[in-house]
Amino acid sequence: MTDAATGLGEGDPEDCDSTVPQASEVAATALAANPSIQTYVLGLGDAASLNMLSQAGGTGTAFSADTAESDKVIEAMHQIRKRALPCEYALPAGGEQNPKLVNLEFTPTGGDTKTVPGVASADTCRPNIGGWYYDDTTHPKRIHVCPATCEAFDTAGAVNVVLGCPTILPD
Repeated sequence: MTDAATGLGEGDPEDCDSTVPQASEVAATALAANPSIQTYVLGLGDAASLNMLSQAGGTGTAFSADTAESDKVIEAMHQIRKRALPCEYALPAGGEQNPKLVNLEFTPTGGDTKTVPGVASADTCRPNIGGWYYDDTTHPKRIHVCPATCEAFDTAGAVNVVLGCPTILPD
């Protein structure tokens, strides 16, 4: 959470000598790292600077709130929490993996674990069922979650990539 203000002066020691471009560079570096870390921005100030930080961190537009309206700050925090569970997962490294023996499981907060069905590609994601697919069908390295499934994820839930059992397909 930030006001994106530079305090006494851009790069001032009181601001730990940081600038919006420097903070954006840190966010971009974290996003490019392995594992990738997204930066969510909830700000109380200059929208352009806040958005620069959020875009560099891979999360698009910053959330903005008025300090006089604490309910809006709390609601923005809830929106960030809901968006924080990723919709892309790396396959575990090491050893030969059979792409037909991979499943994705989602356990919602306080709910039962559900196996998410595997689909052939992004084009075969269905809004009413969702699913997941590989980044590359020949040599997969990552699992991408269909938009409908990703929207159902919440951060208090858990997602697991499970190896060894035949991939569950949509009904």
